[in-house]
Order: sequence, then C-alpha cells, then structure tokens
Amino acid sequence: MHKFKKSIFFIVFTISSFFYEMVFALEAKWPIIPGAPEITDVSTVAQFTVYIYALFVSLGSFIAVAVLISAGIDFLTSHNIAKIKVKIAGAIIGLFVLLIPYSLLVILNPDILNPSEKILSCEKSKVCIVREIKTKITSITTDENGKTTTTEKEEEKTIEESGVQSTPKINEDSTSELNNGKTIRKVEKKQTITIKKYDGLQMVVAFSKENYEGDVSVLFADDSNNDDINKSITADIFISGETYKSFEIVPKTAGVYFFDEINYGVVKSAPFRTDVGVADLMEKSIKSIDIVNPEKDNSIDYVGLLFDKKNYRIKCSPFYTDKDSLPSSTEGSVKIYKRDKKALEGSKIVLTLYNNTSCGSRTASEAVKTTSKGWNEIKKCEIILINNNEEIPVVAPPEEEEEKIDPDCDQNKYNCKVTLKSVNTIFSPQVIVEACPNFAATKQYPREEVLSFRIDSTATIVFLDDYKACNVWDLLRIAQGEGDCKQVNSGGLNPSSSFRPKKFYVIPH
Repeated sequence: MHKFKKSIFFIVFTISSFFYEMVFALEAKWPIIPGAPEITDVSTVAQFTVYIYALFVSLGSFIAVAVLISAGIDFLTSHNIAKIKVKIAGAIIGLFVLLIPYSLLVILNPDILNPSEKILSCEKSKVCIVREIKTKITSITTDENGKTTTTEKEEEKTIEESGVQSTPKINEDSTSELNNGKTIRKVEKKQTITIKKYDGLQMVVAFSKENYEGDVSVLFADDSNNDDINKSITADIFISGETYKSFEIVPKTAGVYFFDEINYGVVKSAPFRTDVGVADLMEKSIKSIDIVNPEKDNSIDYVGLLFDKKNYRIKCSPFYTDKDSLPSSTEGSVKIYKRDKKALEGSKIVLTLYNNTSCGSRTASEAVKTTSKGWNEIKKCEIILINNNEEIPVVAPPEEEEEKIDPDCDQNKYNCKVTLKSVNTIFSPQVIVEACPNFAATKQYPREEVLSFRIDSTATIVFLDDYKACNVWDLLRIAQGEGDCKQVNSGGLNPSSSFRPKKFYVIPH
C-alpha cells in the first residue's frame, strides 16, 4: 500500500511539473498528441479541454502498458500468479475507464475532438454570429550575448457565437514581455464578423474609429413599421475590421427607440432605447422616434413625454406613435408610460384642483370675510375623468368635434364639478378656467390659480402654463399615498413661484 501511495504521488508530481512548465515557460511549445488539436496562444477553451483529455488518455495508456510489462516480468520471475492477475486486471480496467468517455462522446458527436474546424448550424440558433480571426504573433528574443531572434506565427480560426456582440474595438493589438524581459511578444488580431442570423434585429451600426466614434455606417436597419421582436433576419451582414474599428448591434425589443436623424437614421450614435415604465435622461439630439409595440393587438399602447431640457423640465409634448421627424433637442429627456386598455376599462380618475397649497375647501355657508382681492377665498374644482381605455387618435379631431365642457358649480362658485374624457385631454389639453370657471381670473381676483391638487389613481397629470412650460406629476410621486395633496408650485418639475397652470392633460396607465 505504501508503494502504491508513492507511485500515485510520483504520477501527480510529474503531471503537475508538466503543467507548471507549460504555464510559466511560455516560450515552450505544447507537445503534439495524436488525435488532439495543437495548442497555441489563440486556442479556445474547447480545444484546450480536448487536449487535456487526450493528454490524460496518453499518460494513462503509458502507465497501463508499463504495468502490463511489469506484470510480464513478474510472471517470468515470480510464481505469485494471483498478484500478477490483479495487476493485469487493474491495468486493463483503468485503460477501459479512460476510454469510456471518449467512446460515448464520439458516438454522440463524431466531431467532438475537432472543435476548431466545426461550425455549428445556424438553423438551430436564434442568433448566429460568425467571427473569422487572423492572429499574427511576433516574438523577439534576446539571448545572454545580446543577440536577437525574431519569429512570426500566424493563426486563423472561425468561431460561431450566439450572444449579442457589440465591441468598442474590433481589431486588437497587445504587447507583453516574457521571461524576465528577454522576450517581447506582440499579438495582432484582425477580425471579420458576419451576422448570418438574428431573431429580432433593429439596427447594426459600424464606426470608423474605436469606442463608437468617427464616421457612422448603417449596415442594417429594420422597417420602422415592423414590431415583430422575433422576426428572423437571415441576410449576411459583414463587419470588416479593416474597414470599421467598432460596431454596435441593436436588438429589437419592446420599447421606444430614439434616433439622432430624421427617418430613423443615425449621424453620431446608434439609437437610444428607453425601457417601458421608467424615465431616462438623454443628452443627445433626437430627431425621430420608433415605438416597438409587439402587444398592440392585446390592447397595449405607449404614451411618452418628450422634454426639451434635462430632468424633465420646461416644454414637453406627448407622443404615442412613430415620429419620422421632430424638432431636435440637444439636452432633452423623456418619460415612457405603458397603457393597458383592458385594465383601464370602466375605470374612473378623480382629479381635484385647489387655489391654496393645502388642498383645503369649504362650502358657501362656511365662507369667511375676504380681503378686497379675495385672497382668503378657498375654492376647489373636481374633475372626473372617464373613458380611460379609449384609443388615442393618431390625428386630433377637428375643433368642432372637441369635447364640450359643461361644469356644474354652486351659487358662489366655491365648488365646481365636471366630467371629461381623459384620453381626449392627451391630444387636446383642456383650459382649466373652462373646466373650472371658479378659477377664472377677474378684475376682482386677478391672481386666481391652481396651487395644489389631489388625484386618486395611478395616472400622470401634466400642467401647462401660457408659455407651454410643463409641470409633471407622475406615478412615482402619486404612489406615496392615494389622494395625497400635492403642491403644483412647490417641488414640481418646473418649480417656479410664477408657474400658473392654464391647461392640463392626464395620462392613465
């Protein structure tokens, strides 16, 4: 038993020393093993795995032969037949165990031992990207006498990948010093990428410089009318590292894409995508918008707010369909909302506006004496919003077909109530003084304005002033508590003491 342990230790030590030499003496060549791929500086993990397995089979075979020879010598010099049988049986069983995985793998996949030459079928992949890599390795070695020797080696390999590939650098160059600075190795990799198949592809953009800079070339652009996120693109799209230095692949998924050129084109960068239901800041020009909505037939649509300043400030405008052109903004921001019309069916949104900062109200009988300008008059206007699941028209209806506003107010107009269609407010913002005549400015009350509000549903309300500046309150703010009182002129997205809402629209979602 003691001798057996010593033998095992010797074998492990020999194998460990072999790998130590391979790892740390980088100039040494990996030995050639019959049936295994040759290992170089550009070998893949699959090739290295096959090589290691072949190495263990070779070493196991060598040990088995050595044991059989030893058993033969024992047979000639010893009469302990039982011990000799055990030794021969152990060698044969060990060799059999080593060869079982090989046999099974060859039966399952005959090309398992030659992964470098096998290109998997694109028919079984949703995404199929082929890389052709040419690698040139130049080694400059300086001996103890100062004499230099230069060797060059070139490798070519083809890799098929299924992952989304975008890179700031197509070709790669690297230099390293080995063996205490005696050897300098330079590696140059030139690549050609071919997109053979892609399920759900929006755009492929290549750049003349690294890190997505320089001149832009659009190698593929899908039709903006196509919302199928699983449509398979099978045409070959070539990206040569000799022509382009970096590239981006933009997958097609549900959401909104922003382009820095009209007609869904690009000038400086690939289209920017915003996730549904979140807000993202864009510090880039926006000239066209493509909405990808694969659930349109399931009563799903999108409504967005496009702002001309950062942090969702100043002027804003809603959009709910593709836009092949729109005024450019260099520092705009955007919010996206998803509407499920089935969930909104039969819903009712109650929005109440107040002319004070605390959502206070009183009836006519509770009114107090006022100053000459009526500053102490507390008024409210309750707006009931219905038909929240209606389809938003692509084109606004004619003015004569707009919703007529007919509010119901008490005698002194302390309280008013009106019912409107929330979807109509999106394409035709209602004038607040029409919906709430008790907020109308008069000679007696020249500064009547909305200062606070309550809303009882998860909707977004956008207030507009005379200059079309926006004050937006969305789901994140309202969700602090149903019906929380919010101050329009305090902490809004256009905070200004002079902001006076004149119009509004509501986005139910």
